[in-house]
Amino acid sequence: MKITILWLGAWMLFLGPLVASPSPAASQQPDSSRDAVYERAAELPTSALIDWLRDDEIRWNGMAAGEEISRRSRVPAHQAEIIRLLEPHIRSTDMQLKEIAVGVLQKIGRIDVGQRARDKQSVIFPASPALLAASIDLLKNYRTCRGTKWIRGSAFQRDCVLYLLRQGRSHFKDVELRLHHEMNTSAEYQRWIYAFLLAHLDSKSDTKRIAKTLLKQLRDNIQHDDALMCLNALYHMGIKIAPLARETLESSSDRQQIACLKLLLLELSPQSAGEISRTELRELNVLTWKCANPIRSWKFGRDSHI
Repeated sequence: MKITILWLGAWMLFLGPLVASPSPAASQQPDSSRDAVYERAAELPTSALIDWLRDDEIRWNGMAAGEEISRRSRVPAHQAEIIRLLEPHIRSTDMQLKEIAVGVLQKIGRIDVGQRARDKQSVIFPASPALLAASIDLLKNYRTCRGTKWIRGSAFQRDCVLYLLRQGRSHFKDVELRLHHEMNTSAEYQRWIYAFLLAHLDSKSDTKRIAKTLLKQLRDNIQHDDALMCLNALYHMGIKIAPLARETLESSSDRQQIACLKLLLLELSPQSAGEISRTELRELNVLTWKCANPIRSWKFGRDSHI
């Protein structure tokens, strides 16, 4: 499928259609309107909001609680309590609760060193094996992000990828093992996202399988933006994958894959390409009209998110 990049602004946590199970306080709400639920969420202690995050049929309470906890997580005085309350739920079987717990803890873990230095109350929450494992678990059925206001689904998964790219090296052996397992055992159409992460984390194990998984995904298909990400990951792997790329090119009949491979080989070894006109270069860029060159002009998690 031809790939488009959505230029996303700063992602907003918990604006998805979240619902959660009632706490006693929730059941006493006289007004079920959105504004009333949000006002009630702002009054409740964080411990009471955890129950609101569970998946049930009550409107607005999960979204209101998620946004309120996310807001409080930016305040250093609340961080230790939020970590204590949410950490047990990163293994929850309630997927809504798990996703929100993981998302908030990822967010606390991303608070920059400068902010911590300015505020002595700020809590250091390093990447833990459990949080990294949960982030990998939530990549199943990965879809690229098609909008800015959803914590659940595609935007949430994008943030899991960003978190793993930024924090995966701190527990690389555990992360690498899990990513290889998912790449080898998941449904074939899902494997490329794990290969993408392994390539960018510079895994030295089974690099041929990683490259083959990425090369195969360059074909035109119904998934959005997968070829762009795979092309980017293959370029990151470097010149060592050029022989496999040439072998794939020789046997391919897929127009998108052929163009991607020609562009990839050109960028990996420009001195062997000879002169190439701008028109020819544009013709090889079949992925997106928003990038002059999808290899050189785009990077996951920098200025554009997908």
